[in-house]
Amino acid sequence: MSERLDEIPAAEPATPRESAVVIVARRTPEGRELLMHRRSLKTAFLPGHWAFPGGRLDDLDEPSRDGAHARCAARELQEECGVTVAAETLRPIGLRTTPPFHPMRFRTEFFFVELPPGTEVPDTPHSLEESDEQKFVDPRDAHNAWVSGEWPMPPVLPPLLRQAIELRNDTTLELTQALTMVNELEELTPRIEFLPGVWLVPQKSATLPPASHTNAYLLGARRFLIVDPGSDDPEELALLVDTVQRRRRDGDRVEAIVLTHHHRDHVAGAPALADMLRLPIRAHPETASRLRHLDAEISSNLHDGDELDLEGMTAIVRHTPGHAAGHIALQVPEYRFTLCGDLISGVSTIVIDPDDGDMTQYLKSLSRLAALEPGQLFPAHGPPQPAGALRAAVEHRLSRETQIKAAREAGSTSVDELVHAVYGNTVHRRLAQLQVRAHLARLDAS
Repeated sequence: MSERLDEIPAAEPATPRESAVVIVARRTPEGRELLMHRRSLKTAFLPGHWAFPGGRLDDLDEPSRDGAHARCAARELQEECGVTVAAETLRPIGLRTTPPFHPMRFRTEFFFVELPPGTEVPDTPHSLEESDEQKFVDPRDAHNAWVSGEWPMPPVLPPLLRQAIELRNDTTLELTQALTMVNELEELTPRIEFLPGVWLVPQKSATLPPASHTNAYLLGARRFLIVDPGSDDPEELALLVDTVQRRRRDGDRVEAIVLTHHHRDHVAGAPALADMLRLPIRAHPETASRLRHLDAEISSNLHDGDELDLEGMTAIVRHTPGHAAGHIALQVPEYRFTLCGDLISGVSTIVIDPDDGDMTQYLKSLSRLAALEPGQLFPAHGPPQPAGALRAAVEHRLSRETQIKAAREAGSTSVDELVHAVYGNTVHRRLAQLQVRAHLARLDAS
């Protein structure tokens, strides 16, 4: 299950923290270059991603006084990259807020500064805790590295890079005005694109805490799918439709709605969306059979191994039962990523309801997908995860199973006794009961 139980209060998105980012440019005979650095793998927010310098507001920035964000940007630039600029020389170019799917969110004010031609930066970043490489780079090269998958980036960067490419030789004023317009548009209808062709649209849904949203995805190249529209709230659907229209304006064509499984927080918006956009809804037969109550026709024509041609990208259907009988993942081998639904979560442990799912099947599905070299994982809740999260989920569940076996051998026999022995008060009691029952069913069948 992943639907929120009535007795569990809905979660709210994390409160954004105040931060600042600065785009640092220098001119060359070929046009502007931008200063970028790769975030250390030790960082909590998007480790290993290439980004512009920046960070959280600190007491040193005097947050109660005007200009705190500019002072923050200047301080972070010096601390991270060894580049000193005066805060008053930074031009504001708008703000962006981390979308609500992420458990760590920031309200970030962006700035721009152009340094004299020939300005160099130290080969080694000042703070290896923050970043492990830095350099001035042609925005065309940076964008190409993102497209090829060599340089992962926060989704906020590619739209700014595209604008910097277009205006590489224009005046500073023209570029800063254009970058400001990009940030204004992206704050209203964000293009949350972690990889080319993978747009994420967070939808506030009736899902289990700590998640508050379901990640709907627009997956594909010239043709694309809408995966898991999990909210029937009109405002959430409007945001999803607006984002679909952004892709259509670029010349892409939406083909169908695809459901990874039947839980409400993955399907609630499908009937209305199908009606608005005149789209078919596709799912695994086991999912379709569980959605006969929906006021929509569900095509039960997605099976394990099916290849979906998205005109520039091929998604392979992987049947991954356990969380739900009809659960599927969509693997894109040529770009090394997989939309994995509720196989894992970026914010919590996946709950297996023994009346709706099967723990043995779930563990087999995790191991099977891990063996298929799935690449980066895009879950239905929370941020992207590395492929190793599948093995980690198996290890976590087997560790819990070992604890349950030990508690039962020590004399705890009822579900409530096992919940107390294994989970204590760390998990909502109803959810802990479900997990214990799912493991007991697996143990008793072995």
